[in-house]
Amino acid sequence: MKFPKRGVTPPKFYTSFAIRVDTGVAAEVTLQGEGLKDAIAEAKCVIGDHVRVTRLEKVKVPAFHERTGKPLLDNEGNQKLWDKWLWRIDKIH
Repeated sequence: MKFPKRGVTPPKFYTSFAIRVDTGVAAEVTLQGEGLKDAIAEAKCVIGDHVRVTRLEKVKVPAFHERTGKPLLDNEGNQKLWDKWLWRIDKIH
């Protein structure tokens, strides 16, 4: 999904992995983050499953340029690190 980007530098939007969850209380909640992809695959979820989604912790991962795939470097030549959330998804029976 596309989400509004903070700040003033173009582009104004970024793309991130996301899931929509019907909470039953609020009509629908959107959760986003690359780590969700791994959690969904690990839980073997399909549309309609009843699940519990937990955001566990934030970890550092190497940063790469979106278009070229080359590592992003800081002023000292070290690869930049981005934050990534780790998630857990449990099926509820």
